[in-house]
Amino acid sequence: MHIINHNHEHNDAINLEDLFLLLLKRRKEIVAIFLFCLLLLVTFALVKKRAYEYKTVIEVGSYYFPGGGSTGRVPIELLDQVKVKIEERFSVSVMRYFARLEKEPVGIKVEAPKQSNIIVLKSQGGDSQEEEEQHLKALSILAESVVEDHKLIMADTVEKARQKKEGYFRQIQKMDLDITSIKEKKKDNMEKLKLLSEKEKLLKKQLERVSREIEDLVQQKRKYLERGRGSSRDAMAILLIDNEIKQSRNSRDSLENQIKINLKQSIIEKNAELEQNERSILNLEQEARSLIGIYTRYVLAEKDQSNQELLKLKNIEFKQAEDRKVPLNVKPTTIAVKPFRITTPTGIGKKQILLIGGFLSLFVSLFMAFIIEFVSRLKTRLDEENNKES
Repeated sequence: MHIINHNHEHNDAINLEDLFLLLLKRRKEIVAIFLFCLLLLVTFALVKKRAYEYKTVIEVGSYYFPGGGSTGRVPIELLDQVKVKIEERFSVSVMRYFARLEKEPVGIKVEAPKQSNIIVLKSQGGDSQEEEEQHLKALSILAESVVEDHKLIMADTVEKARQKKEGYFRQIQKMDLDITSIKEKKKDNMEKLKLLSEKEKLLKKQLERVSREIEDLVQQKRKYLERGRGSSRDAMAILLIDNEIKQSRNSRDSLENQIKINLKQSIIEKNAELEQNERSILNLEQEARSLIGIYTRYVLAEKDQSNQELLKLKNIEFKQAEDRKVPLNVKPTTIAVKPFRITTPTGIGKKQILLIGGFLSLFVSLFMAFIIEFVSRLKTRLDEENNKES
């Protein structure tokens, strides 16, 4: 006590010797507090149940689809959407299950690791048979709900794909018929153009013949005029020749008119129609091949009879797509890891609790010793001041 008072007189400066004497002085309080804290820790460690982790893993399926990224495969459903469904929709089934048991539902954590195709479901509970059954059942309900939901999604997706495939094939068939129709028109136009060409040749021959007749008549008229007899017979012959020349010239003009205007225009129009036919055929064939490229991704590359039907098309050349995958090639959603309990307990064990708690108890007991000493000194000082005043 003398040393403590001495330290008090020197502005409460405390050295290691003071600390040792203080701890020695308050050893009973330190031991009592330490034992009390240690007793609480031992009680807590004995009462505390060991927690185990329950776990299941769902592998989200995928299917092949045209334009489905670099691999051509897309997930049946995005992981974030699956996670939301589990938390908001499927968890209702778990709550109903526990309501029937008149138990509090277990808390289940849903994890969707990035850059993966799995959903991890976790829960924590004790290792009693009853708790284990409840946790495993809850995880199983959620996992099976996801699997069944994805079966429905894929059934709808497959049906839509089938309808699309049939729709593409009907379009291709229609285009094939359109090409056939245009080719028939093209053939008809070519026949008509051929007839027009032959008609043009005949008209030109007639024109040449009429032109020669005109030249002959002109020569005959010239001969009559050169003779110069002026008889009535010659005059009548000249009149007849002039009349024939006039008729021949009218025929020539008519023939030239047919060749230059009517026939040429018809030939130009038929050539234009032929060019239009060619363009239509090329456009339809190009569009059809584009549809075939999409269509072949929906059919079985080697087994689907639709391929054989497509090969029978009259006009469109069928080329087997490089991608020979089965359409949709569904990889269903599965429970990759069935619900199970991890054998190693989670959290801090009893030994760790006692070890860490022992250090904390010692720290608390020392801290409380300083507090007790501080309060004792403060009380002593207040008493001394009161005595001086009195």
